[in-house]
Amino acid sequence: LMITLILTQNLKHVIDDHDYNYTEHNYGTQLGKHKVYYRAAWGGKTPKINTKPLQHPVRIIIISHTSTYSCNTTEKCCMLIREVQMKHFAMPFRSVDIGYNFMIGGDGNIYVGRGWDIQNFHRKISIGINFIGDFNYDDFTEDMRQA
Repeated sequence: LMITLILTQNLKHVIDDHDYNYTEHNYGTQLGKHKVYYRAAWGGKTPKINTKPLQHPVRIIIISHTSTYSCNTTEKCCMLIREVQMKHFAMPFRSVDIGYNFMIGGDGNIYVGRGWDIQNFHRKISIGINFIGDFNYDDFTEDMRQA
């Protein structure tokens, strides 16, 4: 298993004819002391078009950050995630959805983007885990590390 750190500002999602319909799966609402919030809970929109399946087993875990403000409450994290999703829908990304499989907020909670079974906008053989904030300037919280 290789862990790669990538900044996501210039990544684009390529759409082809092998799309399939998006279905959100529920994996539970708690992971240790961390709450898990799904799309409906953070106020996310459904993907613009069909999504593609993730190839299992994944060989790469991509860790990135949103390059936004950080958040330390569920309300603020949900707001920032919705903004990131809208940014990914727009230029220059033109993505079908928020680009990440999972996001972790400064509140220590886990926010499900594409989940375990849908390709992120990095690579079809990877899971994309995104920390909310800009860690060129912000510090990771202990809750983020544990999540």
